Amino acid sequence: MSAEFVKVGAEFTAVRGEFAEQIGEVHKEIGGLHLAIAESTKQTTAQFVELSAKIGGQTRTMMMWFVGIAATIATSAVALCVTLVTQL
Repeated sequence: MSAEFVKVGAEFTAVRGEFAEQIGEVHKEIGGLHLAIAESTKQTTAQFVELSAKIGGQTRTMMMWFVGIAATIATSAVALCVTLVTQL
């Protein structure tokens, strides 16, 4: 009985180790996604600032609304993807 218990414990430890490696890989992918999101946000912000400088008055306010809505939708989509990846 003791030898069987040791064998089961060893198998459990091996499976746990493999699972931990897979979790580590998923975390690396999520980190990569976070970096990509940050870079994309930085570029979008720079483009928005440049565009805002060219547009004035009420048109700028409307453009800010549209950019804000688009950024919110994009961020939500990325968050959904990250959530789905972490559930794998």
